[in-house]
Amino acid sequence: MNKKLIFILYIFIQVFTACEDKNNTEQIPPIKNRSTLGSFLLKSKKNKIILSPKHKKIEAPLLYKDDYSNLNFNALYRITNNKGETGYFRFGWITYQDATNILSNVNWFYKQPLLSENFENYTIETVEVPSTQEGSIRICTIGDSQTWWGAASQLRMQMDKLNPDFYFIGSNVDIYDYPHEGEGGNSTESVLKRIEKIPEADFYTLLIGTNDWKNEISRAEENIKDILNFLTKKYPSSKIIYLDPLPTTNKERNRFNQNLKKRIEKIISQSPQVFICPLGEKIREKDNWAEIYLSYDGLHPNTKGVKLMAEHITIFINNNRD
Repeated sequence: MNKKLIFILYIFIQVFTACEDKNNTEQIPPIKNRSTLGSFLLKSKKNKIILSPKHKKIEAPLLYKDDYSNLNFNALYRITNNKGETGYFRFGWITYQDATNILSNVNWFYKQPLLSENFENYTIETVEVPSTQEGSIRICTIGDSQTWWGAASQLRMQMDKLNPDFYFIGSNVDIYDYPHEGEGGNSTESVLKRIEKIPEADFYTLLIGTNDWKNEISRAEENIKDILNFLTKKYPSSKIIYLDPLPTTNKERNRFNQNLKKRIEKIISQSPQVFICPLGEKIREKDNWAEIYLSYDGLHPNTKGVKLMAEHITIFINNNRD
């Protein structure tokens, strides 16, 4: 074997070993056990965890509640197989199909266990770890599924990369471990019902209203006005950024969003604490914006759309800091 070939093999081995060490020696922080959920028969497929049909349907109302004795969106879970191998995960959606619970948008932390494509027994526990955020600018993202479901679960992570001084807060947690105030399917009324639990922040972003499109626009306008009034009065030193609604391929819904935006602009002009970020306008700058920035449903942002959102929200916050 010639020296050149030996050198190439040596480099390959070093790179492979370094990658292997990086994947298997990531330091696990101090972990506190909250609750043991029990033994589950499950298997994995891509970014999904599939529970055996023997398990009962997991009811949707649990998923936004801090019920650490059951599966929900806000908890971190430790999974252990019969060999004692462990892994940690969060998940961002659940479906019930063919008498089977399917956890999707699964994100693994630290070491991912070797889950089988065949059903095996695992113990699942709810655990707690300290926050790893180090920023000082408190950001709270309020909204519906456009701020946290699917690709939008990357929003805070992308913003954190652009400005590591951001510190995200909220009563919910996304699959990347960032707190937030987004809940799928929320209307403006839904946000008002849970507004008391929204914590104090330096900046709030508000992307809400598209799920009101089948209701009276005046009602949605009043609800957003009440949301803004609540936040500005309770947190007088905070700044609220109303995000220009994302465009959608549903023409009726899109027309509603644009008319609602015009009404909200009049309210915003009366408050020095409230600003508007022209997010929807930025997306519309491309003629084929739906193809570039939206997912298959024509409503939720795809990965490119979320990246654009993160960039412009971050720039807007940076430009409006004291």
